[in-house]
Amino acid sequence: NALVVIGSCDAYLTTRDDVWLRRATSLAHLMRTCVRADGSVCHERGVDVPGFATDHALTALAFARVHDVDPSGGHLSLATTIAHVLIDRFWELETATVYFAEASHDRLVRRKDWFDHAEPSANSAAIALFSTLGRLTGDPKFNELARAGLRRIHDLLLQESFSMGFALETALDQLEWASDPTDCAVDGSCTPPPTSPS
Repeated sequence: NALVVIGSCDAYLTTRDDVWLRRATSLAHLMRTCVRADGSVCHERGVDVPGFATDHALTALAFARVHDVDPSGGHLSLATTIAHVLIDRFWELETATVYFAEASHDRLVRRKDWFDHAEPSANSAAIALFSTLGRLTGDPKFNELARAGLRRIHDLLLQESFSMGFALETALDQLEWASDPTDCAVDGSCTPPPTSPS
């Protein structure tokens, strides 16, 4: 559902067709049933199974993107709450990455996924979420988390860009929204590009 909401928001921003806005907001309303009182996300609606990092990141990103098209619904606050759960339970500060599952998932090996498949990897989704929340809230912590995540996957992004489309799109968004675009150049350079002679 989260990816459909994100896609519907993109379609609305492109076409300004209210059909897409209604689809995004109605699905976001349905997705609220997967969010617990503490801000954690269930893996599946109607089943009390703790969500994985991807569930948290994509759900929060969907709410943030709905805020982009309909700021009146309280979606940004919900996205921020879920993002804090993602940071507290899945984010590893030392490596600037997320584990697929939290420590309480005792039956699963805690691994980190890097590559986007049918859905974005947990790390791509988390980086996209932090970048979006940084832009929407102005909170520098979210921008720094997005940049740290992009720095962490920098080499993979250069070598495997076709397998990391969601992360690559986020890197481009960071370049667009950053106050100083040289902070997160995809090629690893933190110096401004050469200016053309006048």
